[in-house]
Amino acid sequence: MNYCIYVLRFDGYKGSGLSTKNPLIKVGISKENAETRIKNNTRLETRNDNDSVPWRELFGKITILGQVTSISQEKAREVEGKILDKWGSKDFAMKEYCSGIGEFRIYNLDRENIAKQILWML
Repeated sequence: MNYCIYVLRFDGYKGSGLSTKNPLIKVGISKENAETRIKNNTRLETRNDNDSVPWRELFGKITILGQVTSISQEKAREVEGKILDKWGSKDFAMKEYCSGIGEFRIYNLDRENIAKQILWML
């Protein structure tokens, strides 16, 4: 089965508690593409207090910075791990639980460029 690895930028936080004013950046993998991953996350209509908050409910703008499709799950996980390793450990706190929170970091251009360089090498 083919997978996708993607890098997203999250701007315009609308939640109730984020420890930074900066945008966030996220790397992730999906069975489809980044557009479908965003769509599937925002399709959640109802939730209770234990559910993940949909991305669109928390952020005003989500931008796809890069993606590579049609790779194996093993390769996607390897590349995701490499990007996360280069980015360093999680460096912010958010009040809400959000799907993929472990792969979010504070955005900066260096992190964007690191991810794009690694994706470009695929």
